[in-house]
Amino acid sequence: ASLFRVFLTRIVTGIYTVGNDRMNQPPIDPAGAKGEHFHSLVDNLHNPRIFVVNDNTRAYPAYLVTYETSTSSQPHHLPAPALQLPAHSGAPTGAPHTNALLGSQN
Repeated sequence: ASLFRVFLTRIVTGIYTVGNDRMNQPPIDPAGAKGEHFHSLVDNLHNPRIFVVNDNTRAYPAYLVTYETSTSSQPHHLPAPALQLPAHSGAPTGAPHTNALLGSQN
């Protein structure tokens, strides 16, 4: 059996624009203050499903989920756990945010 840990985080996305895999940081926002960059990048401006945030201070851990895999060949039929985020995420008031999973194996 292997032990896994996954952080469920709150991410402050801020003002975003469409990015691509060649971008090291978001471009300058022409509508922002002089020299201000967009806060994050997305895959689709009108229906974003992927958010890329280059600033680690925009991630707030909400939960640490720990689970263990079974070595049994018999399937386990357990109900999916209900996960509810706290009412206050610690993100600045009014700041756009999304949820993200960041995982690792021990």
